[in-house]
Amino acid sequence: MEKDSKGQIIEVALKLFGDHGMNDVSLNQVIKASGLSKGAVYHHFPSKQELIKACVIAFWEQMTMEIINAPIENMPLKDVLSLLQLKSAEIIEEGQKSNDSIFELYIAMLFYVRKAPELLPIPQKYFGAFKKKLVDCIKNDQERGTIRKDISADTTVLLILSAAEGHGLYTISGVLENPQKELENLLNQIYNSIVVAK
Repeated sequence: MEKDSKGQIIEVALKLFGDHGMNDVSLNQVIKASGLSKGAVYHHFPSKQELIKACVIAFWEQMTMEIINAPIENMPLKDVLSLLQLKSAEIIEEGQKSNDSIFELYIAMLFYVRKAPELLPIPQKYFGAFKKKLVDCIKNDQERGTIRKDISADTTVLLILSAAEGHGLYTISGVLENPQKELENLLNQIYNSIVVAK
């Protein structure tokens, strides 16, 4: 039962943080939304900082599980890049519905680990899992003869991830006129530079 109430508090807090931003949600709001007593919440989380730390861990663990469970390493890279574009469109739409607070939550989750270096292995695990799957995907395409064998899978993956994350930041800031089209062009440019010429 203790684990259930702790998980419930984290789930409620993440929802509130996603809807309103971490800075604009108080521990009292989390207590009220959770439906649990003040004592039950304070038993698990004596301070908002402790709750935020638990939410950061839960956020990155969930992201890691989604990546681990996605069979992208078995897909052609072209399909994976299309999937990235689709996921990006969903995130942009969700961000617009939430008045950008979902973007703020993601950025907050990235920056929080800088203040709590003991948590750094958690997002590193996520990016490591994502990188490994993309590297395997590229190596499989190299074996199929669709991607050039003279390119480094590791470097190409870093290029894709950096381009996608950087594009995400530009999208969040609102400086791109047509973010989805520009992401498509960006990923197509990367793909066309590594594909075997026909």
